[in-house]
Amino acid sequence: MQLMTVKRQTSKSALPMDEVERVVATDRIDGSAVYSRTGNALGTVERLMIDKVSGKIAYAVIAIAAVGGESSRRQALPWSVLTYDSLMGGYFVNLDRKILENGPTLGPDEMVNWNSETWNRQLHEYYSVPHFWI
Repeated sequence: MQLMTVKRQTSKSALPMDEVERVVATDRIDGSAVYSRTGNALGTVERLMIDKVSGKIAYAVIAIAAVGGESSRRQALPWSVLTYDSLMGGYFVNLDRKILENGPTLGPDEMVNWNSETWNRQLHEYYSVPHFWI
């Protein structure tokens, strides 16, 4: 695998596949677009949650777009359900619309105990994905 140097982007246009950065700072991911599997805009990445023990990204907290562009809710999605698409310059969530709409949401000021094994298991089981710590 060859790593390459990429010039800093000043526009929001997507990079060609051979110029996509393999390693990126989390602050460059915050604000990235998130799309449904049909290509509809869902919202943006608000923050990433990283498992300190393994160093793996555990969750992406998504600010879900509402009418008028403001986010009305947030969802924590297991990182494994997101796939980067270089042509769109954002992340796709390959989940059924009803699963996303009915998924666990976070209130604007809601504090989550990210270390709760019960909460983590429920979230992963809801989205039918393996637990990040396995």
